[in-house]
Amino acid sequence: CEKWLQVVCCLFCSHTFSCLRAGLSNQHSMTPEIAVHGFPADNFTRSGSRGVNLSRLSLGVEINEPTTSKWTSGTSVKFEHIRPVNNDGRSIARDHEGFPLTCSGNLHDNMIILKQESGYADVKDNSFLRVNFQMEQGLPLVPKSLTFNRVKCAVSKGIKLGPTFLVTSLTGGSIVGDMAPYQAFAIGGLGSVRGYGEGAVGSGRLCLIGNCEYTVPLVVSACKRNIPYTAKDCDEEFIVKGYSFRVESSEVSIHGNFSLLINLLNLDTGRKINSNYISGI
Repeated sequence: CEKWLQVVCCLFCSHTFSCLRAGLSNQHSMTPEIAVHGFPADNFTRSGSRGVNLSRLSLGVEINEPTTSKWTSGTSVKFEHIRPVNNDGRSIARDHEGFPLTCSGNLHDNMIILKQESGYADVKDNSFLRVNFQMEQGLPLVPKSLTFNRVKCAVSKGIKLGPTFLVTSLTGGSIVGDMAPYQAFAIGGLGSVRGYGEGAVGSGRLCLIGNCEYTVPLVVSACKRNIPYTAKDCDEEFIVKGYSFRVESSEVSIHGNFSLLINLLNLDTGRKINSNYISGI
């Protein structure tokens, strides 16, 4: 019995680890921090840099479970060393307004992050449903490391109505515990609030973003190329770099959104961004 039990256990373990995909990650990046420390420009349509950049070094292990027909899941543990620098590459501790750039108050932050991410996607001919859930836990395993819990969930639903398409989405997030300014949820930019730059609306510990979009597609077909053409080639034509195009239908796009941003005073950094509410069509 003991031998059979050992054989079964070995087979189960070998099957389990063969299904999981594990890998080591080592990454260093230098990116401008404009979501929180940038400034709105061109009537809030884009965010400009104030000379704050993030040097991020990460080392970790990633484990991905096998993808099923609709579900995906992954777990990772990584160590991150984040250092704010100016455009000359020198370490800085405060921004242009005198607010701290790190949670520790030093020139850098260290953290060990346990992350779990799951996704669900159900795509059909006339509709789709996508759900994404992320949870990050800061582990206090090294001195002065950040301890926090960061949760984010996004749900989107799309329905095809004839030639038109209706998409609604809802995104929410929360951070509990230590929070560096660059970890805040930023509202504005691609996938958030249309027409605003990244983080131009605001940033904070808690966020709730809702979007609803109804679109009638614009169909443009090309007529004869690289040969002389007249008005009879296309009913209504216009020229782009020597090519003739015909507009077969017009586009109507209605986009509405609402977002609610709540930021609690961070006593460690002293940084506070007022609560924001924006809605519009």
